Amino acid sequence: MLETGLATYADVSVICGAVERDPGSPTHVVNPTMVVEVLSSSTEDYDRGEKREQYQRIPALREYVLVAQDSQRIEVWRREAGGEWSHSSYEPGDAVVLDAIGCRLDVSEVYAVADVHPR
Repeated sequence: MLETGLATYADVSVICGAVERDPGSPTHVVNPTMVVEVLSSSTEDYDRGEKREQYQRIPALREYVLVAQDSQRIEVWRREAGGEWSHSSYEPGDAVVLDAIGCRLDVSEVYAVADVHPR
């Protein structure tokens, strides 16, 4: 559960270190390092807007990743050293570096595995 009282389930959550759970809900983790959401037409506005803003209030969160379903595009919101958030967008041929977990993803390879092709 987020500190704002909003309870959500991310498509993917990565926790580095010990898992901290909400005392009021043992199924909710309160210290994700990275959250990934796969966008759909029914959730995209919420994932980009209110949900993102809620997640960004979690002190432990370093990266919020949005993965498009209808095109080959991955977006990353990163918490910078000063606490502000930056936004980057990646397309086929680009490499996404996820500093929070020490991972590099090739956008084309992600979508090749998923067999998703632009319309």
